[in-house]
Amino acid sequence: MAMVRAGMAFLRQNNGKFHPWIVLTHPVPKKGKVVCVNLTSLGEHCVDDKCILSKSDYDWIEENHPTVVAYSYAQLFDVEKLEMVIKDGKLRLAHPPNVPAKTLETIRAFAKEALDPQLRRLL
Repeated sequence: MAMVRAGMAFLRQNNGKFHPWIVLTHPVPKKGKVVCVNLTSLGEHCVDDKCILSKSDYDWIEENHPTVVAYSYAQLFDVEKLEMVIKDGKLRLAHPPNVPAKTLETIRAFAKEALDPQLRRLL
């Protein structure tokens, strides 16, 4: 299995639905952690509407299904644990397993303003 790296996407289940999580950073030196954000449907319930993506941005997204990066739910993940749960099959890689470089660049650009300051400093 490939090492956790910026641009990698994995799936986590929430309320019976799978949402892709995207690794935004390379592992933070000495801490072994990565900043990750998830994608969710754009709708009235959604407080994150800064970075709207479509199928042309990332092929996992369904056609005509506006999707946003949920910066308000961003988390810091431990790389070793993340690799372990992917290897064990508790989490799986999304398909495709990597977001395009241009899309990652866009997500990171919005993250510089949208992320919690504690996570923003790790970009």
